[in-house]
Parts: sequence; structure tokens; C-alpha cells
Amino acid sequence: MINVGIVFTEKLKKKLSTGVVMASDRSAHYMLTKNIRIPTFRILKEEEPAVVLTGYGESAILSDYELKIAEFFLQNNIVDCRSFKNKFPLLYRQLAEMSQFYIHLQGKGNAGVIADFLLGISDEKGLGLLYYFMITSQGFSLEELTNVPGFGVTFGGSNEVLMLLEELLKDPYIGEREAIEYAVFILQAVKDITPNMSSQLDVVVLKKGKVGIIPDEELDKMGLKAHVYARWRAIYTMLFDILKEPSIAGNVIEGIKSIGGEQK
Repeated sequence: MINVGIVFTEKLKKKLSTGVVMASDRSAHYMLTKNIRIPTFRILKEEEPAVVLTGYGESAILSDYELKIAEFFLQNNIVDCRSFKNKFPLLYRQLAEMSQFYIHLQGKGNAGVIADFLLGISDEKGLGLLYYFMITSQGFSLEELTNVPGFGVTFGGSNEVLMLLEELLKDPYIGEREAIEYAVFILQAVKDITPNMSSQLDVVVLKKGKVGIIPDEELDKMGLKAHVYARWRAIYTMLFDILKEPSIAGNVIEGIKSIGGEQK
């Protein structure tokens, strides 16, 4: 299961409003969320504008983290992005303590990612936050993806993909529609080299404190999958090459600089 998160910005009455697009394929277990079956989009509470999107499908480790974050929202009266940021150091300490247990359990000699996930938050004031969490045998990190657009991808080799996205997303602001297109585009490219991914994709949009869901069937009706492939054929090929052979990322990204503007 691969997940993508992108921060988007819209101009509303001369004021900037931010939101978050989160997308995933359907290759993991399903759970019922607001009467729509989508893969592990975990809305923490029905009235809370927060979503946890987990990588690597369901696991006991990820469930523990999701419960801890849900408790944090409840116990600290997190009602908007500002209150979350004010209390963020406390959450960081709590998750760091949890992570030490799992690092010890897995053993520091083991390489690779133990777990990772994306956390998206939106509020009625028009603010949106996106965080990326990762725990490996070497340590733990939880960072806000602060640049606009910000982005995160939960799969091995994501550093190279983020380098590519930094070249793609040069515009100071992208809107909701373009953020959805980028998310769908990335997942389709990854699908071509990841045999266990589903071709069905689902998108969650967090905006103005609301959580909206665009299931795969709706994406098909919108013609979005075919559109993004046609729009970015050259970049699609470059992303495919990077994912297949991360060591060539540097050379490929140099090529992006010469064509990136033409693809927008």
C-alpha cells in the first residue's frame, strides 16, 4: 500500500486557505469510514478534522500509534491546527517514547522502515497541516511538511521521489485540483513497478475542517487517471526510472529542470 500527501493552497477573497490531499491505492485491508469503504484512511473521531493514512497496510504497530494520536487529540482538546501545533512537542515526546520500545523490539541491527504514516489535519479557519512519521531501527522522526506545496510519500525510495517532486512543484501555490492530479499521477507511476499495488485509488481531501472522499469510481468518471498520464508523459517516465533504480536519481533530476516548466 502506497500513500501520498500533498498540501494545496487556494485564494479565497484575497486570503490564502490551505488544505491537504491524501491518496492511496486499495491493496491493503479495508475499514469502514463514514460509510465508504476505503483503505486505512483513519478518521480519528467523527467530529475531528484529522486523518491518519498508514503505509504497509494494517499492523499492530501502526494501530498503536493511531490510538496514541487519537488519545492526544481527545485529552488535549485539539480543535484546530493552532491548538495542534501548540501541543505538538508533547505528542512528539509521547511518540518518541513509544518508538524506543519498537526499535528495541526489532533490534538495531535490522535495516529498513519499521512503520511510517502520514497525518493530515484541517480546520474551519482555512488552515491545513501535513506530517510525515517514520520509525526505523536507527531512530524515529515526525516532521511537518511545511513548504507549500508540501508533500510526503510512504514507501521505500521516497527520498528520491521527494527530490523529483521538489523540481516538479516549483509554483509557490497549487490548488486542490492540481494536488489531486499530482497524487494520482505519482500513484500510477509507482503502480507500474510495484506488483502488489492495486490499480484502484482513493483520495481524501481535507479542507476547511471537512473531510471529503473521492473513491476510485469517481476518479474514473472524472477521467483523471488518463488525463494526468497524458499530461506528464515525460516526467512519468523519469519517475518510473528513479523508482526502478534510485541510484540514477541525480542524473534524472537534472533532466527535470529542463522540461519541468513545459509539463505544467
